[in-house]
Amino acid sequence: MVGSSQMTNQPTPKASAGERARNAQAVPISTTHGAATPSRAAEKPARRGFPTRTAVATWGLGVGAMWFWHAPRLCNAAASSPDVQYLQTLSLLLMGGAFWWPILSPRVERRLPPFAAMLYLFTACLACTTLGILITFSPIEVCSIFAHPVDHLGALPLLRGSWGLDAQADQQIGGLLMWVPACLIYAIGIMASLGRYYAEEPARRPPPDQVIAPDAQEPGAAEVR
Repeated sequence: MVGSSQMTNQPTPKASAGERARNAQAVPISTTHGAATPSRAAEKPARRGFPTRTAVATWGLGVGAMWFWHAPRLCNAAASSPDVQYLQTLSLLLMGGAFWWPILSPRVERRLPPFAAMLYLFTACLACTTLGILITFSPIEVCSIFAHPVDHLGALPLLRGSWGLDAQADQQIGGLLMWVPACLIYAIGIMASLGRYYAEEPARRPPPDQVIAPDAQEPGAAEVR
């Protein structure tokens, strides 16, 4: 009994400063900094970008509408029939709105992420450029009806005679307008997406109170080697 009481009354050996420093480094961040606890992390809503499959569909609608209405039969039908022309204009507006929605959605969290948006616009620019090049350098086959247009305004003598804009030149101008200015719009969108990436970069960084230096030690630990 006396021996047991002596053993229980012996003082507990104190840990060295180096051991305390190692124990402090082993403590997880969640117990030392409340900002990283699961309960607080759950309070921050996760970013919800634009669905990838939907973005592929809107890209196909916007780019496909341009190619669709430049098919020779459809282009001639839109140029000769007011009803088809109204349908063409309406469909281009609707498809164009669907195309730009992932980029210009009023809710920023529902837009495409910046790099995905840049890829989205760059590939659309390539498709638009390809169509513009084909129209510019192809013979009068896209809208052959413009080779002999109906002159309701009486401006054909001025365009063809004084200005020298024949049917071939008219198609080349149309192709160049689709080729160069349209890609400038895409380029502006790409630069805006890049600017949004750098504007959102500070928000992606962890708060300072969640960062612990790997060599963090308790006071006095550095004195013991």
